Amino acid sequence: MVHGSHVYVHIKTSILNVKILNSIVDVTEGVMRKLNNKAEWQYLGINGLMMILLLLTASGFAMTVHAQSGDVTTIAEFISSGTGISKYVQGQSWVAQTFTPQENQTSYWVTHVKIRLLAEDAEGTVIVAIRDSEGDTIGDTDLTYGTISASQLTTQQWYLIQMVNPYELETGKQYAIVIRAPDVTNYVYPLFELNYNMQYTQGAMYYSHFNGSLWLKTQFDLPFQVLQDNMVIPEFPAGGMMALILALGFTMVIIVRRQRFELY
Repeated sequence: MVHGSHVYVHIKTSILNVKILNSIVDVTEGVMRKLNNKAEWQYLGINGLMMILLLLTASGFAMTVHAQSGDVTTIAEFISSGTGISKYVQGQSWVAQTFTPQENQTSYWVTHVKIRLLAEDAEGTVIVAIRDSEGDTIGDTDLTYGTISASQLTTQQWYLIQMVNPYELETGKQYAIVIRAPDVTNYVYPLFELNYNMQYTQGAMYYSHFNGSLWLKTQFDLPFQVLQDNMVIPEFPAGGMMALILALGFTMVIIVRRQRFELY
């Protein structure tokens, strides 16, 4: 279950939509410069605002509030009570676990990662990030990340880390959970299990002593869960772009006609 009151707000769009809206703004500003009558300026301003709202709706700009309600979908997981602690996280030493999202749907939005950790008398911040991965190569950029205080990790158990921003993961593509703790005062141990029988076949555990610049594959797996809050951002709707074009054309007709019949 996912708990907490954090709320995410996101807008899903495309480069083409942004360019079109920028064009609308440019045209509208040009019209406004020609208007000398304050009433006319206000009239077009109100209508312009209404049309922008229509465009946002018609073009599939989707604003979704992500309230952490506890209703989640598992994107990928390896459930185990592993207690291995020979690999630690501190300073330049990092640990990673690669994974592949389940093929139940075309994409997911990762909002939380759940892993087993242990630290004794440690202070500082543990960073748990999602990165791109391909084969035995792990990317050098965080797609999203979350943090947890090392002082909380006093018992061997599962800890839930909330990502600062949800990130869309593609089905069939490999990613990595990357755990690092650059400023902790003592070792942090991600708890792992020796993968005798290839219990998890969609990834593996990796270890780095070089700030993630060089990774070594191990014969272990980290128990983990990658989770999605189910209030997902909708996909761009079918016909959305056509609706955007029609709405844009309608807006331009209104502006041109108003210029022709009332301003000249």
